[in-house]
Amino acid sequence: GQGLWAVSGAAGYERGRFRAEAGTQYHRYQYVYFRSPEEIARVRVFYGEARAGLGPMLWLRARYTHEIFDRVLDTFIVTFGQTYGGGFP
Repeated sequence: GQGLWAVSGAAGYERGRFRAEAGTQYHRYQYVYFRSPEEIARVRVFYGEARAGLGPMLWLRARYTHEIFDRVLDTFIVTFGQTYGGGFP
């Protein structure tokens, strides 16, 4: 058989309350459980993410993902959050 395996790599930068990361992944098989279970094969993923602390407890994150399999899927997610007790996720 061809087996199950995945390979990934990423590079990041951090300074103070700002973090950035870019990376890539390859999955021989990936499972999606959104509406009904679906198996997709030979998935290539490219992504970028940036996070910034906006105050002692507030943060903002933006993430872009480009997935290539039997179709192309682009996703952009913006998250605004609060961390109780301080800290930066």
